[in-house]
Amino acid sequence: MMSRNKSFAAALLLCCLGGVIAGGRADAGTITIRDGKWEFVTTMKGEKPKTETDCIVKGKDDSIDEKVDPNDSCKEKRTVAGNKLTVVQICDSPEAGIKSEARMETTYAKESYTGTMTTKITDKSGKTTVQTGTMSGRRIGACAP
Repeated sequence: MMSRNKSFAAALLLCCLGGVIAGGRADAGTITIRDGKWEFVTTMKGEKPKTETDCIVKGKDDSIDEKVDPNDSCKEKRTVAGNKLTVVQICDSPEAGIKSEARMETTYAKESYTGTMTTKITDKSGKTTVQTGTMSGRRIGACAP
């Protein structure tokens, strides 16, 4: 389970790798990353890049063991092909009148990753907002003891 102060980029990395990092479901394929201190750069179109660092420890921080809420209004599909992970998440919240679709494609190496993301949000008036961005990460060393 991740701590509450986990950075967005680290949470995104671990959330989307949950179940597919080494030791994950054999039917989904596996992607291996190294434990350690990682630097994450997320850039959304029209915004300045945001750089964060965090410690990643597989088995301690990954989302493999998190339970899925059957009442969740979001459905997610993960596909692994070699070292590429594609995640599509569709959410429908009739109470709030919002529908969203997020798509992320990421290519991993043991000590780095790069990817793109697109989010489409449609409000109750039917107006759709699209936001795109890029992300990258790299292992920069060992975690402090």
